[in-house]
Amino acid sequence: MNTPLNNTHASKRSANLEPGLTFESVGVFFMNIYKPKPLPSDIVNRCLEELSCIIGQLEIKQITHAIDLPVYQHQKSKLSMQVLYYRECKRLFEKGKTNE
Repeated sequence: MNTPLNNTHASKRSANLEPGLTFESVGVFFMNIYKPKPLPSDIVNRCLEELSCIIGQLEIKQITHAIDLPVYQHQKSKLSMQVLYYRECKRLFEKGKTNE
């Protein structure tokens, strides 16, 4: 069942979660569910470093065939969404910082 979701994004197609969507459109959907909040840059940088280590370990597991490709792709997508989230949190913090 492909029920359209209410979305303020210009591209209503991105909210329908149709096959073949780009990573960016799914990211827009993700950001509508998990509203990013401004976080200090040093905290975000530490989180991004930790995510980078986890992604590196995941890539090693995929190269050594310790995990299957679909599992790798799913986990990599999930981690990439978290990276987008933290980058947006950092951007919001820095944007608010310049306005003060």
